[in-house]
Amino acid sequence: MPWKHNEPIVERLARERGPGFTPGQARVALLYPSPYRAGMSSLGFQWIHELLTRAGFAVERAFLPDDVDAWRRSRLPLCTYETQTPLRDFPIIGVSLAYELELAGMLTAFELAGIPARREDRTGYDPLVLLGGPLTFSNPLPAAPFVDAMLLGEAEETVVPAVEAAISGGLDALRAAVAALPGGYLPERDGDRLPTIAKASDAELPARSRIIAPDAELSSMFLLEGSAAAIASAPSA
Repeated sequence: MPWKHNEPIVERLARERGPGFTPGQARVALLYPSPYRAGMSSLGFQWIHELLTRAGFAVERAFLPDDVDAWRRSRLPLCTYETQTPLRDFPIIGVSLAYELELAGMLTAFELAGIPARREDRTGYDPLVLLGGPLTFSNPLPAAPFVDAMLLGEAEETVVPAVEAAISGGLDALRAAVAALPGGYLPERDGDRLPTIAKASDAELPARSRIIAPDAELSSMFLLEGSAAAIASAPSA
């Protein structure tokens, strides 16, 4: 990657505080379809990153470039932060979608990565796309044509088995796993019939930051889910 595009990524990674990246064979890309400063301020994005890493996956992050037009002119594929691997080279991409307007960011990210946007246009050589995030609590249907599966609601206890299935068995295994999970939604099969959203138990809560990011909108902040359990477990001043 040319240095003018790579330099901001390297500098941001150097300023982050938290557990470092551990390479591995079970590779997962997590895409936040807005710039880094927004993505690293998302507690949900950070928490899913933590849960997948804890489960043994080599999790890498990708974000919408700060200057999309400049990146498009460069003709570079959209890459992950940790290893600058093209997003299209991963077996599965987990997308965290917060609200409807970020859907355009997801489609732009697919364009920059060289991944066909519509599910029906992708082949077995393209990554599987698993979607979750706050949008799934309200109106996930606009994203349905573009993803292979969704996890509606709180995904703390569903994301690991879904990703495990995808990596070990591909699309068929992902579909079978998601169909059996709480909040699992398969757009191709289910159409507009949405399941009841999943609710996590207290076992994986409260959600909290994995990485402290000075370049995030919530600069250098430790993020903690607001709940009675979180308050009770927080250290005293």
